[in-house]
Amino acid sequence: GHWHKFSFITISREYMNERARDIAELVSIDVSAWDQQGCFSPQEIFVEEGGSTSPIEFAELLAQEMEITTKALPKGSRPGKMHVLDGYHQYLKKEMMGENVKIFPSPTHQWLVIYDGNNKNMEPSPLFRVIRVKPIEDIMQIPKIVKPLKNFLQTIGVAIPQTRLLDFADSIGEAGATNLRAISNMTLQKPWEPWDGRFPLH
Repeated sequence: GHWHKFSFITISREYMNERARDIAELVSIDVSAWDQQGCFSPQEIFVEEGGSTSPIEFAELLAQEMEITTKALPKGSRPGKMHVLDGYHQYLKKEMMGENVKIFPSPTHQWLVIYDGNNKNMEPSPLFRVIRVKPIEDIMQIPKIVKPLKNFLQTIGVAIPQTRLLDFADSIGEAGATNLRAISNMTLQKPWEPWDGRFPLH
């Protein structure tokens, strides 16, 4: 057994092109599934700069896809509206004070997408479909940022081309991550697959 774990998503600049909306749709599934109540649920998203779609534009696309996904996958019996509202008010203040922050809220407070260009450090989400999008100059900077969470890292959802994936996988594994999965599959583990280095079915 283990205590709470921290999972996140990494998207490289190669996918921030005409495919950005497709990526946003896939990411919205990971954020929505289980209302972020799983240790495999992403709490933050790093988007690499340099693509034709900027990280803040991706956050806006993700908000549009979150609305669609929430209609297909309604929230559970504990919708966590107060958690969503807490995140909304926290980041609305930052946006109003001129910080490099932009919020993309659900009209009915079912979810919240936050673009946070201020803070590259990892921090827990309020959960219940509250997700932060953060810009990063180079995805290879991420292992150093997340290393302080070594004992709590778990699943990393990725949209990274194979030519760059192996180097990233080696570095993020050394930083403490135990699971690397393609986006939209973070929360769809099969019983026979390894989980934190173990095979639960066995």
